[in-house]
Amino acid sequence: MEAAGLLRYVQRVVGRVAPHARRLFDLLVALGLASLALVEIFWPGGFLATGPIEGEKAVLVPTALAMTLPLALRRRLPLATVLVVFGAAALQVLLTTPPDGLSGVTALLVAAYSVAAYSDRRRAVAGLVGALALSLSSSLGDAAFAWVLIGAAWGAGRIVQRQNLLLDALRREQEERERAAVVDERARLARELHDVVAHSVSTIVVQAQAGEALVEDEPARARDAFVAITNSGRQALGELRRMLGLLRAADGGPEFGPQPGLTQLRSLIEQMRAVGLPIELTIEGEPRPLPTGVDLSAYRIVQEALTNTLKHARPASAHVTVRYGASDVELEVLDDGGGSTNGGPHGHGITGMRERVRLYGGTLEAGGRAEGGFSVRARLPLGTA
Repeated sequence: MEAAGLLRYVQRVVGRVAPHARRLFDLLVALGLASLALVEIFWPGGFLATGPIEGEKAVLVPTALAMTLPLALRRRLPLATVLVVFGAAALQVLLTTPPDGLSGVTALLVAAYSVAAYSDRRRAVAGLVGALALSLSSSLGDAAFAWVLIGAAWGAGRIVQRQNLLLDALRREQEERERAAVVDERARLARELHDVVAHSVSTIVVQAQAGEALVEDEPARARDAFVAITNSGRQALGELRRMLGLLRAADGGPEFGPQPGLTQLRSLIEQMRAVGLPIELTIEGEPRPLPTGVDLSAYRIVQEALTNTLKHARPASAHVTVRYGASDVELEVLDDGGGSTNGGPHGHGITGMRERVRLYGGTLEAGGRAEGGFSVRARLPLGTA
């Protein structure tokens, strides 16, 4: 379990760091090619230069930068990147000279590769068509040779994308198998829990009946019965705690950690912000400890509402308000998504919210907003907890 937990921790860390590392790599590639282009223009024959690149420097410099710097966005905006890069190359050849330096050729090939590797099929084909059309005027020598090079880079990108998709599919399949194994194991534990608790409760009932019958005539034997009840109860509680700890354990986390509440709300919001959902939080009234059940239900309602916004209403932002009243706590989660639903009032998430609110005699309103987006408003009385 410790090794598996460490592996999952490493995977989470890599998952967080990898996007930043890729963006940094792309930025360095763009800056490196831009620097090489300036060297080729102003220092022909110098270090790493393949020049001389002849032509009007007033045209060469901006077009060379326009061919190289957009590569920093080649993963996030691959289609726009390839069109800008090839457009700048076409403009350069029309105004002064073809981009025959190492920096220009490399930038064109990287752009063609990127639109194939990081776009869906429709955008990848559109990028290829745009690159080939623009290369008629900014050819790397002659048009036929340029098309061969561009097509080869584009084809390599599609091969890499297919391999990545295959690896992702295999990874998801493995995760599904692991989740299925966890579900089966937890079902087995639940059956064991039922057997243990049923046995202990049956023993308690039998001993209680015996103790009641003996309490007046044979108090010593009645005392033994009550001692047996105490032992059986402790055993049942111990087994119950152990089994529920195993059932609730997830991803190698602590088995008996405290349930979340509104004190962990800021941490939840930071997690949502980290995955791309802008959220504002407003606390009204004086925060204070709440009954455990109400505290947990309030946290889960906000969590479910934000999860629905993240899943169904993006791109959107959300505003969470928590109001501490004298006899209740009110929750409000508003989003400005384009649709009027974020999972629908009849989805499982909304149903779960209603059940939590109904348990404490509260109220829940969930539905589309007149100005667009979705709202969830809940009120949880404190006196019924």
